[in-house]
Amino acid sequence: MKYTDKSETLLKYQKAKAKLIEYDVAREEYPNFPINSNDLSFSTVYMLSLYAESIIEDDSNRQAELRPLLVKAAQYFDSAFESKERLQHDQDYLITGAVAYFLYNDFGSAKVLCSRLAPVVSPFDTPFQILALSLRYLLMNKTQSFDSSVARGAGVYESLVAYFSSGDDKGNITARLREYREYVFGNGNALDVFYTDLLYAICVFAMQKSAWQLLPRYSGTSAEVWKNYLERCDAVKMLWQSQELLCIHGVLRGQNAIVQLPTGVGKTKSIELIIRAAQLGNRASEVIIVAPLRALCNEITHDLQGAFRKDSVEISQFSDIMEDDYSFGAPKNEGIRISICTPEKLNYIIHHQPDICDMIGLFILDEAHMFDDGPRGAVYEFLVTTIRERLNDNQQLVLLSAVMTNANDIGQWLFGESGALATDDSITSTPKSVGFCNYSSIAYYSGDPLSRDYFVPMRVITQELRLFKKERKTRIFPENNSARDIALYYGIRLCKNGGVAVYVNQTASVRTTIERVVDIHNRGYNIRNISDNSNEEEMTKLRRLVCEYYGKDHVYTIASHYGILPHHSRLPNGVKLAVEYALREGKARFVVCTSTLAQGINIPIKYLLMTNINKGNEQMSIRSFQNLVGRTARAGMYTEGSVLITDPSLYTRRDKYEGGGRYKWAACCNMFSKSHAEPCKSSLLMLVSELDTGYDGPRIKVQKIVRFIVDHYEEADCFDVLQAKVIGKIGAEQNQHRKGSIASQLFQRKQVLEAIENYLCFVCETLSSSEKDIPENLSQDICKGTLAYYLANDDERVMLLAIFKMLGEKVTFLSKQQYAKYSAAMTGINCGKAIESWIREIDLVNHFYAEPDMLRLVVELYVSLYGEKIKEEELLLLCQEWIKGTMPLEMLSVTSFKEVDELMNICNNTISFNLSFLVGNIIDLLPEMDDEEAASVLNSALSLLQRKLKYGVPNLTAISICESVFWERYIAIEIARLIQDESVASSDLDVCLILNKDRICAYLEGMPSYFSDRFVALVSKKANT
Repeated sequence: MKYTDKSETLLKYQKAKAKLIEYDVAREEYPNFPINSNDLSFSTVYMLSLYAESIIEDDSNRQAELRPLLVKAAQYFDSAFESKERLQHDQDYLITGAVAYFLYNDFGSAKVLCSRLAPVVSPFDTPFQILALSLRYLLMNKTQSFDSSVARGAGVYESLVAYFSSGDDKGNITARLREYREYVFGNGNALDVFYTDLLYAICVFAMQKSAWQLLPRYSGTSAEVWKNYLERCDAVKMLWQSQELLCIHGVLRGQNAIVQLPTGVGKTKSIELIIRAAQLGNRASEVIIVAPLRALCNEITHDLQGAFRKDSVEISQFSDIMEDDYSFGAPKNEGIRISICTPEKLNYIIHHQPDICDMIGLFILDEAHMFDDGPRGAVYEFLVTTIRERLNDNQQLVLLSAVMTNANDIGQWLFGESGALATDDSITSTPKSVGFCNYSSIAYYSGDPLSRDYFVPMRVITQELRLFKKERKTRIFPENNSARDIALYYGIRLCKNGGVAVYVNQTASVRTTIERVVDIHNRGYNIRNISDNSNEEEMTKLRRLVCEYYGKDHVYTIASHYGILPHHSRLPNGVKLAVEYALREGKARFVVCTSTLAQGINIPIKYLLMTNINKGNEQMSIRSFQNLVGRTARAGMYTEGSVLITDPSLYTRRDKYEGGGRYKWAACCNMFSKSHAEPCKSSLLMLVSELDTGYDGPRIKVQKIVRFIVDHYEEADCFDVLQAKVIGKIGAEQNQHRKGSIASQLFQRKQVLEAIENYLCFVCETLSSSEKDIPENLSQDICKGTLAYYLANDDERVMLLAIFKMLGEKVTFLSKQQYAKYSAAMTGINCGKAIESWIREIDLVNHFYAEPDMLRLVVELYVSLYGEKIKEEELLLLCQEWIKGTMPLEMLSVTSFKEVDELMNICNNTISFNLSFLVGNIIDLLPEMDDEEAASVLNSALSLLQRKLKYGVPNLTAISICESVFWERYIAIEIARLIQDESVASSDLDVCLILNKDRICAYLEGMPSYFSDRFVALVSKKANT
């Protein structure tokens, strides 16, 4: 059967018709379609019937021929339903679309259509009804009881449920199917025959994908061992493509692997199955999952707590703070323990207790494309290297990523020939329609940027806005050629259909964009679509929390009342948690965000409206762009996501050379192409890469930069002198932007060099503690084992070896004690020595400092080591207010800051991360003390200060809440007040929370539902155990 150009055109027309309904285009605006897309109905039904027959007859050649057409058929039926042209056939469109998606192995999209089917009512005696009930059971775990003596198809359904409940009597399904098929062929009409064949096909296909069949076969563990899990009603019934991929490549048998999966294809369930296979195969009792962001760690923890709620599994999330708050060892009840943390935390743990690596049976690294994430990427590379070097045959390392285009190179470096690369280009995320907006239509493209698929006539109707006093100039919305206004225009119209994210390229633009929405509302523009599709009660609660941070007059507070929410890196952590939860639970549908949305957090967005394709002032990397786009339309929620580029000039000037129109169009189209995505590199290669001196700046040979660093690295002003030389060379003395860029690039190189120093110290400490000699060429050998060296060209390798040799010579002059201390401190050698000198200078060991004095000294040390953009006195004042629990609005009144977001940037980064980390360095570099009691008092005082700086709260109880319940400083402080005890440690918190449950619940009722839901779930679990 051929799929012709005419068929493709008919499908495009059908999709266009669906978009006309989706976008509420007036009937008189509809284009004149030259051919009737309904003509595709017969051929798609015929094709689906042939494919069902090929499954029934086990004709694999026919299946291979027809399979590519399944997705076309599914999209046609999906669009036919959405177009609302023939309402009497809607249920037929839904069920045939669901079957087509199902047989195409797209269970997520099949589930979406299945969920829209009308309820099936008794007596359940038609093939359509038996098919609908079977799909609902397989995809949604919904069962139905009925009288099998009345309904002839009941036997098929009952045997299907029986098989997936127990794994037994597979042959009974086939026998019942044959019997029912013979009956319908003899007594039914053509439509009944069609639906009976579809029923037969989905049952056979479901058995082929059955977890009862595949999990034992590919895990090397018997069905009997899997039985307790698979018999549960919440167990996975069929393996999605992503999970079958794990099977095929031996991941469930313990094979080390890089798993390349698109976003939104069932990664969480895949992680669960990897863990279950390791547990049931007796390969792991300790599992550690590493994710790059605290928010993603929170999400993974929440998902796994739900997945393993009926199992003997301990799930814990380590805090971000660099302190000894972790434990490993035999889990309770002979179960399994799963720990979740960031890369930095695991690195800290290993540097303090290297033998912990030997206790962990399974390492899972999520979002594992971090190798080129600046200085952080260098630390990540050494962490992965450490795990690899200590991995034995009984342990497993799995890296997961959606955007690692050179995964084969990474896999070869990491595992050689012994690891697996689990990837399959046929596994794709939910399809995305890409539309380019102008003032009269939206032009949709798919694979070919030179060939438009279809367009939707969508005239942007401008409205004159109300003027305020003394205003004379006419104001309209949307303004001409404003990408922001067009994004808002479509976002307001479309949010009734699903979640909307308006992407802006800078944090400051989040506020100005939200200000624009509030302004047009105040001037009479109707934005009720947003508020009508938001949960009013939840928005009231969210507004209450936002108000505590920003004040009642701030635009974030005002906008949250209408359901317009911000999302960016400078938001207070609790506000961010509440926003994400509201979006995830469908209680809000409109968010204005930066690229933070791309960082692994699962938010149900249907429409991504992009005001530009930049990140800051630079074009976003293709990898980051595709990761962002991949966050739209999660599998099982939508069958399609929409990405709208709202800069009208991008499309209207695509054929023009003036103003770079053709260049910008080509660059934008490349962003959607996987083949153009940048490879994942190593941050260490930064050291041997040219400095970016601007598009018109003179080129400086990287060999000269490397030679200068190698020759002068031991000099305290090495990088200051180098920076002055570079700025002078490129003539940027008066160009503040370029000076800042050069300073940032050189500072990052310095941080990477310190990461190498720290890793060399760690390796030397590990060798010396094992009484092993340190090889003469250790630094060279380590260099040759890096990803950077593996990926580098010959010239880059020479420079890398020179750098590692220089750093190796520096490390060899250290003592065994210094190896241990600098390794544990997670800092560079010069910085470690400076901190040790400071400890001696202030006589920290023998002199007790009250917390205010200690804080002042730490701030002084920080400024002397790293400098800071704000004055030392103001930084100290900020720290004092931060650890008192003062809210940002009040902090603004005592500092020179004007904006809460600017203030929170300092609090989140400089105070919560950098200063907290520095106090951890001090703890690790303290000398041995003869007086154990005095040492304990000093360590406790420093640890308390470190945690106060981390969380911005004034007492131990609030700290414990931030660490064990949720990190939200305002609510944590309020709960501590309710408990009326400021000294509750994390170990005693459970009992305290249970005793005060009613009062805390009453208080949390007024806060965003994330916090009440999280608290109730946690306390209920603790009460039961």
